[in-house]
Amino acid sequence: MKKLLTILFLSMLISLSFFGQKNIVVGASNNTGSFSLLTYNVAGLWDPVSSSNPANNTEKISPKLNDYDVVLVQEDFNYHSDLISAVEHEYLSSHSGIMGFGDGLNRMSIYPFTKFKREDWNDCHGVFGDGSDCLTPKGFSFARHEVAEGVFIDMYNVHADAGGSNDDYTVRKKNFQQLLSKIEQWSEDHAVIVTGDFNSHWKDSDGVRQFVDANFSDAWAEIKNNGEIPDIGESGGRIDKILFRGSDGLTLNVTDYDVPHDDFLDSNGKGLSDHKPVSAMFEYSVNNLWEQPLNTFSPHSWNKGNNTSFEFDENVKYLNGDGVAKLVAKDENGYVNNTIQLNPNNRTYTFSVWLMSEQDQQVSVRLRSQGNLNGGNGDNDSVQTVNLQANEWQRVEVTQAFDIEAEWLRATIYPAGYQSGETGTIYMWGSQVFDTTNSVVEHGTDNGEAMLKLTATSNGGYVNNTINLNPNGHTYTYSMLVKSDVEQALSIRLRAKGYSGNNGNNDQVKTVNVASGQWQRVTITQTFDDDADWLRATIYPAGFQTGQAGSIYVKDVVVTEGN
Repeated sequence: MKKLLTILFLSMLISLSFFGQKNIVVGASNNTGSFSLLTYNVAGLWDPVSSSNPANNTEKISPKLNDYDVVLVQEDFNYHSDLISAVEHEYLSSHSGIMGFGDGLNRMSIYPFTKFKREDWNDCHGVFGDGSDCLTPKGFSFARHEVAEGVFIDMYNVHADAGGSNDDYTVRKKNFQQLLSKIEQWSEDHAVIVTGDFNSHWKDSDGVRQFVDANFSDAWAEIKNNGEIPDIGESGGRIDKILFRGSDGLTLNVTDYDVPHDDFLDSNGKGLSDHKPVSAMFEYSVNNLWEQPLNTFSPHSWNKGNNTSFEFDENVKYLNGDGVAKLVAKDENGYVNNTIQLNPNNRTYTFSVWLMSEQDQQVSVRLRSQGNLNGGNGDNDSVQTVNLQANEWQRVEVTQAFDIEAEWLRATIYPAGYQSGETGTIYMWGSQVFDTTNSVVEHGTDNGEAMLKLTATSNGGYVNNTINLNPNGHTYTYSMLVKSDVEQALSIRLRAKGYSGNNGNNDQVKTVNVASGQWQRVTITQTFDDDADWLRATIYPAGFQTGQAGSIYVKDVVVTEGN
């Protein structure tokens, strides 16, 4: 199987898919990682009606949750304050209410999460029997967890209808249909974990098998049952499940599964809940993302000035419905910025971002380098100020040619304008920084799919992206779909640091003729046999060393390990 790579921005950052469009891993700083997860029905109903002893046990559960990176609990009703009393996780969901008013679904995480929402089941069965599910608004909750900078996984917490009657089976099937419909709507092209109390075994015919049809794997089956889901009528697994699936952008694998019941016992050796906890250890691997913008939404990658907030606002939409970043300058010096560690000397860069305001107001974007730290608009410090029209998205750009040695390149947004003396709020989406020394990068779409138009304005015009890795001993493939308005040459190149020349063993260039008006796949493969600091992928829109200028349309760019 091909191993796909995270492409880290160094010399040029380029985005082939805008924020919210099939871009689930953005600006990722690490291409692999791991985390632990626990799901636990804590039996937190009002003590007189609970089959456990939550008034005494819930507080004992609390410190034990700190052994896990992400914890998702069910039946967290009447003793929520006890449950979180010793929790050390930084990020907690808000409590939805006691039994009869809340859904009992909460989460604790060492990772930040956004888009948190709850949804009640459309159907329930049983008031004073058959699980009494209609006495409280059961359902599921959702949030997008950022398990590493720029690495996002959607996590759903579930408590399905209980009971064993035919009506219960029917309602559970509808529960799962409702949940899968929302996963399709909310988590398209995202890695997903669905966990909680399913009140269903694989042997049952009540609809849980719909998750298999939706390409979900079961952590228990992967680790304990050779990756096999039991057939209907065949025993195996628990009603408390951890299901998962990866995506084109993120490979997600389970490496351990456990039922740590012995860690959740009282002094008499009795369980602290009427359910046993279930845990899993996950590993993720970031797949190809040539399309690395400076930022989509990752608050950790942007620095905030004093009295400036940077947050996610899912109520403001762009394109396919994803939320955007909300920037609020609370005084006249408000700003956010992002810094790229590179020397921009003798290069030209463009900072580009979509911005919108709910009222007419000015906004500024700035591109500067270290070496002109006293402000102003010198050769290495450019500010562009524009007037935004109310409720209209506008792409704002600033371009700067650099001629001084420096250690970094910094892109800044002033939500209320640069040195304007004003305050204000704007919304940001899809920011990028491009190396535009001899090229122009323009955004577009092809049948709704994000696309770039790359123009070489002079001989030698190119765009490239650099991956921080040692390619020695590995084979890499660089591939993309291209199209031109006229028949012309196009070159793509794979090389490693330290190797010059045109077509040496560690520097491969491929030139093809691109037919007019037709998309075609262009691919180059290179095996590397010497140590190096990085791998660089380059596109020459008018061909390599042709002496020509020209334009090319590009989409679906990938760099993979393997042939």
